[in-house]
Amino acid sequence: METQKADGPPGLLLGNADSQMPAGLSRLAAVFENLHAVLEHSLAVVIVTDANGVIEYVNPRFAEVTGYTTAEAIGHHVTTISRDPAADEAAWLALDRGEPWRGEIRYERPDGGQYCALASIHPLRSSSGEITRYIGIHVDISEQKSTEAALQKREAYWRALVESAPDHILVVDREGTIQRMNRPPEVTPLDAVIGHSIFEFAAEESHESLREALRAVFECGENRTVEGRTIGPSGESYWHSNAIGPVRIGDRVVAAVVVARNVTERKEAEERLRKSEAHWRALVESAPSFIVTVDREGVISSVNREIDGGVPEDAVGHTIFEFAAEGAHETWRDALRDVFEHGERVQIENQASLTNGTMRWWACTVGPVREGDAVTSAVLVSHDITERREAEERLRAVATAVPDVIAVLDAEGTFIEFLVGSSNSPLAIGLQTELRGRNIDEFLPVKTAEWVRRFIRRTIRSNELQEAEDLFDLPAGKRWVMGRGAPLTLGDGTKAVVIHALDVTERKEMEQELQKLREDLEAQAQARLERGEAQGLTFREITVLSLISRGKSDKEIAALLGLSRFTVSKHAASIVKKMRAANRTEAVGRAVRDGVI
Repeated sequence: METQKADGPPGLLLGNADSQMPAGLSRLAAVFENLHAVLEHSLAVVIVTDANGVIEYVNPRFAEVTGYTTAEAIGHHVTTISRDPAADEAAWLALDRGEPWRGEIRYERPDGGQYCALASIHPLRSSSGEITRYIGIHVDISEQKSTEAALQKREAYWRALVESAPDHILVVDREGTIQRMNRPPEVTPLDAVIGHSIFEFAAEESHESLREALRAVFECGENRTVEGRTIGPSGESYWHSNAIGPVRIGDRVVAAVVVARNVTERKEAEERLRKSEAHWRALVESAPSFIVTVDREGVISSVNREIDGGVPEDAVGHTIFEFAAEGAHETWRDALRDVFEHGERVQIENQASLTNGTMRWWACTVGPVREGDAVTSAVLVSHDITERREAEERLRAVATAVPDVIAVLDAEGTFIEFLVGSSNSPLAIGLQTELRGRNIDEFLPVKTAEWVRRFIRRTIRSNELQEAEDLFDLPAGKRWVMGRGAPLTLGDGTKAVVIHALDVTERKEMEQELQKLREDLEAQAQARLERGEAQGLTFREITVLSLISRGKSDKEIAALLGLSRFTVSKHAASIVKKMRAANRTEAVGRAVRDGVI
């Protein structure tokens, strides 16, 4: 036994052959020597035990695989290195019956690790048929088992992933026949799908795109995505986005995987959006205003309609500064800054040229276009207000030609427009320049405001031109004002009145003075006329002389008597001559002395 442990498997070596050994035994020894060499260099683990399972021999591969040395194995029962009771029991049951056993068995290494072997154990019998030993051939399949375990784990992972995926996952052949599917489609049993063609479920208009996709997958190994309608068993329609990719074995495409995602809601939303966009596009394109989209720098990205005969693309890519008047550039920069940095809505009026170079006035509303909280662009809604501005300029020119006030007021006395001919006009002294939106009650006394309100309502009610004058208590003091009111209906249907207010204080004062003069002249007319006639003066000349004595200028005398300044000057020269005076002052002195005036 000791010699066998050192030299080879027990019972297999016959010792060294010598020249006296019979030829048959010599050949047998040579066979056993070769067998020993094979066992020593085998990649499989070889274990020989006695009839009780005590290890008698292990080949060198045993130490490499198990981690045990030969000395640690020989003399120990084989179960001391095995950690697989079930396999041990099955093996010994077979061996006790004298039958060989084949199966997998796990062994434990000294470091605590394990390895798995595919074992084949055979009983060895003596010439009498008695089992004397067992020989086990073990092939290490640890790496294979680890790979299988990893594959099983990965397969379980992918199976769970595929089966729980929200998408339908199909495996189809080159003709589109469904071979496998992760779960049944909408309201269709799985057995009604497997073995059928995907073209049975796809709408007719999708067939060609699906065939082209399968051709690209199988012939070129490409990935394709196709969207199309799927028809259910009751004729219901669903939209699916189908991602189709190749399944390869080596370089050969053997099948195609189709990942079908239900996109019905998205397609319906896109259709609603398309209709909505068409509606708004028609609305925008037919709008009388220009609707322009610009970026932060004012570069135009879209225009809703033709600009003065040019197509919208003529303006795209240009900046609004190329069309705006130079004096409006800073206003535009401020407006864009307010829109993009603060998200504000801005209204401005400015001059800008059309594509033919014509300069026009535009009222522009600039608002932000947001994506989330970020302002990504700005929309400009511009309408031509050139005619309105020109009308305002004409009205302003009329207003500045005389020291009048022209105002447009609604029925409640709120200013819609206010134009002052001169800032020195007594009617404008003490008033703010901007009165739009303010009411007359804010700056006129109660009685004056009520008089104006009654005048406005009378004009609106009669729908005819009205005229009136009265003494008003204004910030500049008491002034006589004559007002002419014309009814006006604004674009929104609001009733208003255009009032032309004229300061007639001087005229009224002259009329009062003339009336007083006439009364004085009537009282003294006869006596003065007799004395005046002595000087050769006419009644008109006596009247002019009386006014001169009161310090009135030729202009004032002409206004009081309804004469021209030239006629007054002629009367004055005649008076000086008839009174034999050197000038008007001397003539007045003699007239007072002689009792003419």
